[in-house]
Amino acid sequence: MLMSVAVSDTLFRVAVALCAVAQLFILKAVFSPGPLPMGGPAEAGRAAGRLRPASRPLEMAWVVLPAVGLVFLFLWAWQLKHSAELASDADPVAVAFAEAAR
Repeated sequence: MLMSVAVSDTLFRVAVALCAVAQLFILKAVFSPGPLPMGGPAEAGRAAGRLRPASRPLEMAWVVLPAVGLVFLFLWAWQLKHSAELASDADPVAVAFAEAAR
């Protein structure tokens, strides 16, 4: 069963919007100037010497790089989706059948 172009475009845009909102919240959490919450398993691990404190630039890189990669992935998927639609529209077999039906 094939999905219509309008439905697939809508689903794609909803997925992009949801990922963008999630990524914005992640960026906000990392780049906010507020103090980190104290306590919890991470603090217990640091106190026991099992965890090293995260480097701020490294933490920012691990947030920004996946966001940039996600943008490229969505752009690539959008291009593939629409190039496949254009190719199916210009399918020579489909064109031949359409001309024969006239």
